[in-house]
Amino acid sequence: MKPIHRILLGLVPLVLGCASSSRGTHTLPPTTGLVSVGMTSTGSEDWAEIDVKIVQVSLTPQGGGEPLNLLAPQGEPLPVNLALLGGATQLLGSFAAPLGTYTSATVTLATDTRDIALTSSSTPSPGFLQAPQTNVSTLAIVGAGGKATLALQVPLGAPLVVTTDRNSVLNLEWDTSRPGFITGAKTPSNTNFWTLSLENPVRQRAVADPAAMTLLPLRGTVYKTDPSRQTFQVSPAFRAGIFPTGYLPQLVGVSLDAAAGTTFYDVDLGTRQVIKDLASVGDALPGRLVCVGGALQQDGTLRATRIWAGKGEFLGTHILGRVVRVNPGLGLAAFDGDSFTGFSLGSGGFTTPDTIFAAPGMTAGPDFLAAGDLSLGFTATPFFHYPSHGSPTLVAVEIVSPDFKGAVTAVDGNQVSLSCPSGSDAPALNPALPFIAPGTANGYDAAGKPLQGFVWWEAGSPDTVHAGTASFSAAAAAKVDFGGTLGAIPVSATVHAAWGNAANPSGWSAQWAVLETLTLPVGTVAVPYASTGFGLALPGGDTTVLVDMDASTACYRFSVPSATWYGVNPWPTLTAVAPSAALTQGVAVQVFGIPQANGHLKARTVFQCVYSNY
Repeated sequence: MKPIHRILLGLVPLVLGCASSSRGTHTLPPTTGLVSVGMTSTGSEDWAEIDVKIVQVSLTPQGGGEPLNLLAPQGEPLPVNLALLGGATQLLGSFAAPLGTYTSATVTLATDTRDIALTSSSTPSPGFLQAPQTNVSTLAIVGAGGKATLALQVPLGAPLVVTTDRNSVLNLEWDTSRPGFITGAKTPSNTNFWTLSLENPVRQRAVADPAAMTLLPLRGTVYKTDPSRQTFQVSPAFRAGIFPTGYLPQLVGVSLDAAAGTTFYDVDLGTRQVIKDLASVGDALPGRLVCVGGALQQDGTLRATRIWAGKGEFLGTHILGRVVRVNPGLGLAAFDGDSFTGFSLGSGGFTTPDTIFAAPGMTAGPDFLAAGDLSLGFTATPFFHYPSHGSPTLVAVEIVSPDFKGAVTAVDGNQVSLSCPSGSDAPALNPALPFIAPGTANGYDAAGKPLQGFVWWEAGSPDTVHAGTASFSAAAAAKVDFGGTLGAIPVSATVHAAWGNAANPSGWSAQWAVLETLTLPVGTVAVPYASTGFGLALPGGDTTVLVDMDASTACYRFSVPSATWYGVNPWPTLTAVAPSAALTQGVAVQVFGIPQANGHLKARTVFQCVYSNY
């Protein structure tokens, strides 16, 4: 197993007013509605942890006025691992807000280098510059201005409207896969330096239907159960990496699924049962630690599909991780987890899981791996039995967010095929995923319009949702062809899957997809920049590819020192620059973009690479 490298970079429900209405654990006055706050990200396969501390989240009313502070942690700021959020959302809580329309949000971030922690993946991509061990002097935060905190402004393209009849969701997406968000360089003295850019890293990912969100399990302590034996309240706890656990004063209400039942795991007893009320477990719940997986409801509560409950050591050892290696022939999968990297199924003294599942009917055991149904990018949580003596036993693995990631090898109106790296010496996995049935409900777009069937968007544009398989097939079949030994480079995609859809009742189907940004090797400008782009040549190719740029394309000068200056290593710098000044004939450039159907490359980010001598 590869080593990892780390760089340290009160309990009351919300009750307001007298004349009021009840919304879950919230009792709200008639002039107040509910806002649930979540955080998600675009993910990053090179990082196991991108840990930050959230100091505050606020909303600005339409037309201006005093900001409304929603999230204000008690004591320590809330730690969040942004690397683990790709494909899922961390629910931070539900809060009272005055009725009205809000047009922007503010995320206040702790920006001392001690408040940022980076941990490289145990299986990063080839050529990735890994983070050095415990050296805070090698991290520069771009855009913080030396301040201890930074208020990040987030315009809301779809204004947040707070009413009394529904739960409004503020889902904040971090663009962690954006080139330039984290950039590394090596100095002549063999020291790795890093820059973290806080220039517009957060945006809105509009949510019209709270129940359609894929949520990470909520962790916390049970405060009390309700006499109805159908609900209980949790004081949530937030942790990431080595940071102290963060808490909010508000409780989160949890209800059972009285129709289909809720799977309840007792990690102390090693038992698993399906319950429709708390009659058999409720008396022992108050004070216990729990992880709750489920769907967010209109009243701000969680409807639980699964609950893990345990003692004090439970949350410290409970793993929530992303699959980073798969070897179907050995029945082996490895995870990079939140505060836990490199756990392997089938090795390390743990037993092979009896079940791997994400929905009723998904109980294939080790054969699930052999069939190639587990892939890099899946977010999952193992379930252990902790006996009073002896080693923990792995009993099951539950998939939280199934996301296949890889190059598109074939696509038509019926299915998409990918080549998914295994992250090990095993061959790449090659899933062929049929698209979900056209009539399948699939959430809502940013304007609140219901969606049916398969949908997709491009990385960086989560609110520009395209419906239908025909448009996706045309976009995903695109390639950029540099000729020579380099040849054609296909589109890369993340495909979020659904189990047991009518299109594939006993397997995965493609529910939605994101066309990902390709990272190309450093090349040269073969045709200087004009008003819409430039020509790019790459080593090993014999054909110039046209690179399209527009106002959304970020262009930076990335300057790496090639010598020391008076015995001191100068810092690499990342500076925004006009394309007309940077992209001249023959300069070295690195382009990050998405292949287009016309053979061009649509650039999201362009680096002018400068290797200077002092």
